[in-house]
Amino acid sequence: MTAATVSFGTASPSPSNASLSGLDGVNFFLAGILAGFGPYLAAYLADQKWTQENIGFVLTASGVAGLLSQLPGGELLDTVRSKRAVVVAGVAMVAVSAVIIALSAELSARLRGLA
Repeated sequence: MTAATVSFGTASPSPSNASLSGLDGVNFFLAGILAGFGPYLAAYLADQKWTQENIGFVLTASGVAGLLSQLPGGELLDTVRSKRAVVVAGVAMVAVSAVIIALSAELSARLRGLA
């Protein structure tokens, strides 16, 4: 696979094959995570007794939020020198969010058992 680059008067080095392979890997796993998130969230919310209408609204809102965040996120990534740090920060935020969701669900289940 080769990368086509367009020069607008600035001399920038072309990315290495290792860098492009790493980017392909990140995109592959990110797509896998996003593809699995929707069905998991729908099943989780259905288990929590949400209506199909509310589940559809949440999934639609998350899709719209993803679309709206791509432009500023891409601009941020273009201006930042350390792209790996941005990717690591994003992965860390997702991981922390998942832990918070898991702990809050466990805590609420324990509290309901005590009540």
